Amino acid sequence: MNSKKMFFALMALWFILTALFVIYKESNQGESHLALLRVTPVDFSELYNKDGNLVLTYDIGKINSSQTLSGSKLPADGDIVFVSLVPNGRFVIGSDIYRSRPQEGLFIQGKLKISKRLLGFRDSDISIIYGIETIKIPEEVKETVGRKIEKGLASVEVKINSDGLAKIENFYIDGQETDFSLPN
Repeated sequence: MNSKKMFFALMALWFILTALFVIYKESNQGESHLALLRVTPVDFSELYNKDGNLVLTYDIGKINSSQTLSGSKLPADGDIVFVSLVPNGRFVIGSDIYRSRPQEGLFIQGKLKISKRLLGFRDSDISIIYGIETIKIPEEVKETVGRKIEKGLASVEVKINSDGLAKIENFYIDGQETDFSLPN
């Protein structure tokens, strides 16, 4: 086989393997669930990051005193955790927090972010990052959307796969789906 044919054969093999990998990843998402998360109101000045993306915070993003982290070791920055989600009206809220993947129920996977280390730690020092904290929105609606979030009138529908990984599907203002498209 000459070098030209070998090159095209390798390129075809590379393309086929890449396509198979993408198909496998898409089909291996397992069972997915949609969940509606309430966006936590924040001050308008804290709504946009340096890239101009809208920064979203959720009530499931903080560890509070009613939640416990399973296991006896102190949490470390970057630890993977799983937060079980339970219905609360139209929304879901966080319940228990686990260090390993729960065997049943709806849960979301995140990473701990510890803002400061004290002697021990306090609840307010630990947050959970889920990878659904920023979205890009059109410049012309930033002011309106920001004011609605500030008033607590925003929510996000997320798709959560069987591993607990989430992706924003829809963004709602005043209970109405927004008409600007979200990145995939």
